[in-house]
Amino acid sequence: MSHSPPPDYDVVIVGAGFSGIYLLYKLRQAGFDVLLVDAAEQPGGIWYWNRYPGARVDSQVPLYEFSIAEVWKSWTWSERFPGWEELRAYFLHVCDTLDLWPAMRMKTRVESAPFDEVTACWRLKLDDGGKVSARFLLPALGFASKPYIPDILGLSDFEGEWCHTARWPQEGIDLSGRRIALIGTGASGVQVAQ
Repeated sequence: MSHSPPPDYDVVIVGAGFSGIYLLYKLRQAGFDVLLVDAAEQPGGIWYWNRYPGARVDSQVPLYEFSIAEVWKSWTWSERFPGWEELRAYFLHVCDTLDLWPAMRMKTRVESAPFDEVTACWRLKLDDGGKVSARFLLPALGFASKPYIPDILGLSDFEGEWCHTARWPQEGIDLSGRRIALIGTGASGVQVAQ
């Protein structure tokens, strides 16, 4: 009888937003060997990607923060409804305070994750060519991890610059002297218009 080698990890988490970071913290605390991967350069989930002018939470703190004493005791918010820059700093603080970095691989995208029924493991292929295996796979991508781009007639032929708020460039966009069309009236649309 042949034995398969044990998986690389007990758990692989995909996503470094609130859910992914909390899962990493709690599972490590429970003694699991965990790896968290995320395509972004820094943790924060939607607060890494959403960096358009005016992006901020619409739920006030302390409702919009972790209830982990060592985190909140060493962090002071500058306002009740913090913006994306402060939220990014908060996620860095959380990862530093809880020493999560050793179990995190940022700038890493999962290309495939088939389940191997023979070994009862997930076999993940990463975009850097690496491969990892795990007993459990926990996708923590969030509902807004993939931007919705409406099917707008002529968009593919448009020669000007356009941008979705969920993928606003890190360096920003110089809008001075331009004619702007804003499509959408959700929270992002209202915030960027202000």
